[in-house]
Order: sequence, then structure tokens, then C-alpha cells
Amino acid sequence: MKEQNKKKQILLDIFVLRPWGFVLFLILGIVMFMLVSVNIKIPVYMTVETYAEKENDRIKLPMHNQKIQTDEPIFLYHARDESLEKITAYQLKDGYIVVKDTGLFSDGEKVNIDVQTEEITLLKHIFAEGGNI
Repeated sequence: MKEQNKKKQILLDIFVLRPWGFVLFLILGIVMFMLVSVNIKIPVYMTVETYAEKENDRIKLPMHNQKIQTDEPIFLYHARDESLEKITAYQLKDGYIVVKDTGLFSDGEKVNIDVQTEEITLLKHIFAEGGNI
């Protein structure tokens, strides 16, 4: 019984009477959050509104001088809530993105393209960007 009271007294001393244990716990939590959030990368996408140009079994999508990272997938859609098509195999030719025709888009039809422009850390997203990208 005395041993249990000793443990309670130690915890009471560390966390209530002299809160250095609580402060140390908070500091360790903040440091761990910072370390994790610096290592988590979030992709930032830009939406480009364009139109489809059919050419044989391929679709050409004009990019209007938008720069994209060629090693990242792009997403094609009419409306995000209907269907979203992830494209990993595409080519950049003379300001056009050329993709294989999947039958989803017809000639001259409006197409939205989500293109990854950069990657930022979770820490930057939360504190510098304020959650808005």
C-alpha cells in the first residue's frame, strides 16, 4: 500500500506540483509533430481547362504554356464528381499533352486537367499556406 502511495506522490510531484514532467511531455510532442510534418510531402495540383483534339487513336490536349512535371501522373475529367481518369503514360509535344484515346472524350469537348506543379511539406501547408493551396 505504501508503494502505491509513493508512486502516486511521485506522479503528483512531477505533473501537478512541479509541472516539469508535463512541460517536457508537451515539448516532446511538439518536436515529434514537427519532425513528422517536415517529412510528409503533399502534392500541389493546378487545374487547366482545355479541349480535346482527336487524332487517330490519340487525344491531343493543348496546355497553353503551362509547365508540368513529366514524371508525375495527370488527371483528366469533365467534372470531378463524375469520373476522374489517372493518366501515367503521356507525352509532351509542342505545347500539347498527347494521351491514348480511351473513348471518354470526344473531339472538341471541354476537358479539365489536374497537373502537379510542386510538392510541399505538411508543415509548410499548415503554417505558411494556412491550409489554402
